[in-house]
Amino acid sequence: MTVGTFVGFNLMRSWFFFRRGMRMVKRFYRGLVTWWVLVPFLPIAWLAYKWVSSVFPGPEANVPIEMLGIVLGSCILLSMKDFADSERRRHQMLEKQLRICNNYRWKLDNGLEKVQEILNLLTPTQEASSTHAGDLDSLSDEFLARLNSYANALEKLQDELGRSELADFSSSRFGRNVDQISGDILLARDCISGHDYNRLSSALNSMSYENKAIIDNLRTPWNYDNDKAHEKLIDNLLAREAVKA
Repeated sequence: MTVGTFVGFNLMRSWFFFRRGMRMVKRFYRGLVTWWVLVPFLPIAWLAYKWVSSVFPGPEANVPIEMLGIVLGSCILLSMKDFADSERRRHQMLEKQLRICNNYRWKLDNGLEKVQEILNLLTPTQEASSTHAGDLDSLSDEFLARLNSYANALEKLQDELGRSELADFSSSRFGRNVDQISGDILLARDCISGHDYNRLSSALNSMSYENKAIIDNLRTPWNYDNDKAHEKLIDNLLAREAVKA
């Protein structure tokens, strides 16, 4: 890697810190909206200053002016403290959200994999002779047990998210994903009873798609589109340099 490429690589990495800083600045300005009282306070303070200066041209005018300055300074300090508290709460929120995401990503993905494993065993068994009827019933029972285990994990995730405050998380989208998965689970139960493995496979594919959408929704604070595009640029740069080496 040449010196120019090394510098460019580090500049590309610094883009992420710049983006985080810009998002923090945006949150700060959005937080100032709650301090709208400062907007009418400033012209009122200026008019009061002009009135006091005209009525008390001497040193007495400094007292109310100092009081106005103290009030304004207090408002500014309180707004800064409010922003610092908000950022601390957001950091704690993100830490909890990441734990939930990692925990349930494993539970849901692993649960679906176990369900798919049984489906892979069911299909050739069904195509075999009728002497495998006992194996078919046993596998069907195992399939339903694993499917119920996945459904229970999804229900626990719903309860967890219902009690949690999350950042950049779409509750409406999550609700649609859960509704679709619930429908797919009902369909899968009907299909396993009727030995309709083609529709059962389609239902599992739909569940897998919705399952990924849920995890992506939880990972939004670490998965913005601009960040993903920039990560791809860095990956391409490293790949080119690896080929040169």
